[in-house]
Amino acid sequence: MKSRIFKGKSLFYGWIIVAAAALGAFFSGPGQTYSVSIFINSYINGFGWSRSLVSGYYSIATLIAGFTLPLVGKAVDKFGHRKMFAVIPTLLGLTCLWMSIVSHPIMLIVGFFFLRLLGQGSMSLLPSTLVAQWFSRHRGKALSIMGIGGVASFAFFPPANNWLIQNFGAETGWRVWSLALFLLMLPVGWFLVRDKPEDMGETPDGKTSKETKEKKEKGHPQKDRL
Repeated sequence: MKSRIFKGKSLFYGWIIVAAAALGAFFSGPGQTYSVSIFINSYINGFGWSRSLVSGYYSIATLIAGFTLPLVGKAVDKFGHRKMFAVIPTLLGLTCLWMSIVSHPIMLIVGFFFLRLLGQGSMSLLPSTLVAQWFSRHRGKALSIMGIGGVASFAFFPPANNWLIQNFGAETGWRVWSLALFLLMLPVGWFLVRDKPEDMGETPDGKTSKETKEKKEKGHPQKDRL
């Protein structure tokens, strides 16, 4: 059913999907390089690990995550965006909790892998493929609006991480993003995201398809004949 707004006009649910997708792009931040890099010095100074060790682990984890990402794509095709928009933020939130208790290099590379797979990879994949399901003629416009979430993430996370680390420590910083994913992204994904326009009685771009019009036109004469 279409949502109704003032003066009887209708709001295409696809624009709510765009807003949810933009939030998803924003919450790719915990797994993006511009965010993770702020935490690097905490591991180097806190544990005495070399910068080459940490950066090497990060590169290896990123490479493996890249090869693993197609599995996420298959899961999206199988289970749908709504379920994945609940599962991925949950797993990313748990990964942030994992990063808050890292105490060994092996724990670090495992954390890096899931940050890159779930944050940089999956939370970038899900929004773009979801919006593409809802728009055809206005797809470019919708994707550009969704992209604002990614730009906001790039601008927000580095200074926010720096402030959290300086005032509360790296462990608390990771826990804050974990809590934000659980309290913000997870509910939005589950309660607002829908896999395709037909789930809301819509069609792509919010326009009635020619086939739908033809069925309606054919439906009335058939009823009259009965």
